Amino acid sequence: MGKRVRYALGAAGAVPALGLLMPVAAGAPAAEHSPSKSGKTVSLAQQRRATCTASRKHTHASFSLHLTFWSKPVNGRTCIGTIKLTYSGSLGSKIRGSVINNNGVFCRHTVAGKNITITCRQTYARAGLSVAGAELRNGGIWAAVFDSYPF
Repeated sequence: MGKRVRYALGAAGAVPALGLLMPVAAGAPAAEHSPSKSGKTVSLAQQRRATCTASRKHTHASFSLHLTFWSKPVNGRTCIGTIKLTYSGSLGSKIRGSVINNNGVFCRHTVAGKNITITCRQTYARAGLSVAGAELRNGGIWAAVFDSYPF
């Protein structure tokens, strides 16, 4: 199966889902787990503390929005290291970067400005995994760029 990179441009609500406008639930994101017959307990706090270092660089652009991030396969999951998002347009706006998979939206940050660097350094389940960036204007997504697994 080939690499999938998607770009979108439009007024508020024209870009479907991506989780870029989804409210983040209060508290920690839902952890991925399977019932175990051994009765073994997994600490969610330990999972959140675990960090990784990604080394493969990915760069994508859509109009005046430029997304760069680093990834690395780790034990059947994917490490997302740093996400850099740059807006080169002239209009004032906000930009947002995030990691999305079937379990929710993670490592999401929004700034009013033209540059954002987000240090995630976490591993994520690959089902539905995307790294996304968006330009926000007038309460909605104006432009978006993202890359979906496999990277």
